[in-house]
Amino acid sequence: MFIFSRAGKFLLTGIFLLTLILPSHAADVVNNNSDGTGSLKWAVEQVNTGTTSSITISSDVKEIHLSQELTLTRSARITGNGAMIDGEETRRLFRITNGHVIFDGLTFTRGNAASGSGGAVEVDGSGASAEFSNCIFYGNKALDYGGAVCVTTGSELSPTVFRNCTITSNTSQSGGGIAASSGTMHVFSSIVTGNRGSDDIRASGGTVHTRYSIIGTMNISADKTDMAGQTVSQILVSKNGAASIDVAGGIHMIRITKSSPAYNFVNDPEYSSSYDIAGTFRPQYGAYDAGAYEIPAIPLTAASLQGVPYIMIGDRVKFSLDIFPENASINSEDFPPDGIEWQSSNQSVITASGDGVLALSSGSADVWTEVHGWDSHGRALTLPSNIVRVYAGGEAFTELRAEISPVTGRTLRPGAALTIRPEIHIVIDRYNLDDADGVGYSLDVESSRPEIVSADVISGDAVRLRAGYTEGVSVVTLFTGTIPEGRTETRPFTVSVVREHTDPVSPDVSRDASGVGRSSGGCDSGMMILAGIMAAVFVAKKGEE
Repeated sequence: MFIFSRAGKFLLTGIFLLTLILPSHAADVVNNNSDGTGSLKWAVEQVNTGTTSSITISSDVKEIHLSQELTLTRSARITGNGAMIDGEETRRLFRITNGHVIFDGLTFTRGNAASGSGGAVEVDGSGASAEFSNCIFYGNKALDYGGAVCVTTGSELSPTVFRNCTITSNTSQSGGGIAASSGTMHVFSSIVTGNRGSDDIRASGGTVHTRYSIIGTMNISADKTDMAGQTVSQILVSKNGAASIDVAGGIHMIRITKSSPAYNFVNDPEYSSSYDIAGTFRPQYGAYDAGAYEIPAIPLTAASLQGVPYIMIGDRVKFSLDIFPENASINSEDFPPDGIEWQSSNQSVITASGDGVLALSSGSADVWTEVHGWDSHGRALTLPSNIVRVYAGGEAFTELRAEISPVTGRTLRPGAALTIRPEIHIVIDRYNLDDADGVGYSLDVESSRPEIVSADVISGDAVRLRAGYTEGVSVVTLFTGTIPEGRTETRPFTVSVVREHTDPVSPDVSRDASGVGRSSGGCDSGMMILAGIMAAVFVAKKGEE
């Protein structure tokens, strides 16, 4: 038999310890079947047997229709990715009898505790508690307490928490939305209104704390950070007095608008989550929205300013500012009137505003804008545009042209290609505007003998030269002009195509000077693996000796 050396034993021990510290994999829900591997029921069973403490519902699974109530007996985290759990109005969705269960990014609908409490979820058992983040409860019902959720256990140290949830259109005799018949419940940054029964939130023997929440009715006093007495039509996008569910990308959402008091309602990150049910980062527009939905900002990516390079003293000229994308969200609330600040490097010569650029005295100044918006994470963003250099004088200018600096001749081999970027200056009368940003110009090119050298403009300021297989000389001419004046300047230069004698090169470019081929895979990789196996056997044999 093999006797491992000391080094081999250390290696095996390290591998064994590594397997002990690696976390268990999440029980991924990859289908919407009512049972079997990959189903939500199967994943809950993995939690209850201690196989895993994490359930992740695939983003491809949009709806799950339960055939029976699911009971959780251990602590777990269930990441929903916006999935909707449907009880089909015949069963409660979840019951928690032990442990702390976190639900994140789920819609609970049509749960029914016909002869009990907690239409969608009941938290009931020694040591049981739950946390709901970015969840929607809609259309659930119970006979006794909590049309959506009923809490009958939990302490101040282990409460059930609602964070950024939207709870509406649920029904129960006591606590149409949520109820604590005993135990402790915290409601943070949530919307709880439009539920049917005695109060949207009911403390019936239990304790309820609220912060930064928008509530219809409840039988306890609202916190000073709350907004109570609000109806669905005041807060949510609704139809006929009931919340309207929209589906975007398969995710069921109950939206708010910017006119809703829930918009930017929460300023304290301690009471809000860092994303919403659709995965939108929080906060957007500078503060957090209450409820499961965060109104997303359209990120600002670029700003381009164009205008004339010369203005007569006393004249005001309108400059053109293009924002990308056109529908980007602009922060006009913090930077009125339109979220755009105009800047001039020399206010005594040029002033700039949304009304136009005004020349006050002779000289020059750089003009640009600072556009205030939001980035892709919803963070405030100030994006400067390009700079336009503006000259001011007492007379109207007589000449505006785009000059091309001299271009040296080029020599190419047959079939070769070369890209050049000619140096272009915008010149106005005696002024040379080195910074040509904001002044439009055109660039064109022609070749006198395209069979020898072809020439094309491949971008606004780049020219591609491509040699044919005929030796000779072609005159390539660049044309520039200011927009919309047309061509104003030309610059010719020669391009020669010649064959040069070179030593033959081996077609096998993968070989180096030693003649050994380079490779990152294939047979070489197999040889390396074989060598590793042989080395391991050698170590074992060495120990045997």
